[in-house]
Amino acid sequence: MSRKVVPILMIVAAGLIFSPRPSGADEVEEAVQEGLQLYKAGNYAEAAGSFEYAGSLTRQKRGGELADFLPAATGGWTADDLEQTSFGGITSVQRAYNKDSASVTVSIMTDSPVVQGIAMMIQNPAMLGGEGRIIKVGSRKALLTFDDENASGELQLIVAGKHLVQISGSGITAEDLSAFAKAVNSDGLEKK
Repeated sequence: MSRKVVPILMIVAAGLIFSPRPSGADEVEEAVQEGLQLYKAGNYAEAAGSFEYAGSLTRQKRGGELADFLPAATGGWTADDLEQTSFGGITSVQRAYNKDSASVTVSIMTDSPVVQGIAMMIQNPAMLGGEGRIIKVGSRKALLTFDDENASGELQLIVAGKHLVQISGSGITAEDLSAFAKAVNSDGLEKK
């Protein structure tokens, strides 16, 4: 390659990398548009990859929204970094909280088939088979499973028929689980 061509290629590449996006465009829209172009050109495998990427980006955005409903660390508890996963159309966010030797993890999962199974158990306590009990968290029913001997347990509640909120912990009391459940912004989550 001649010495004149290399600087020109570098300028063109820099222009492509640093050029502003079209007004209103975002990564999801770009991936969808790219997928449509590939589809129209008959490149179906590549089009599918672009659409899957757009779906992944959309689930990431949804996970970011769900994170807003997790409780803040209060009362001597510290919060770890947010963890977010998307797999098979299911979006989940979770955060761990610690206080001395106690730990609690709060997660919100959406679009999961597990939601319906938990909802049935909450609505029909006979299905519990002696495992756990139904309690009220605010105006919502929740499934509480707690082992007093080991000071560990889990609380599960359904919000808006599609969001599963799970609070699990060790070195805690059942009241700690309820307090974390009440600290989840369930009313805001109800609107999502």
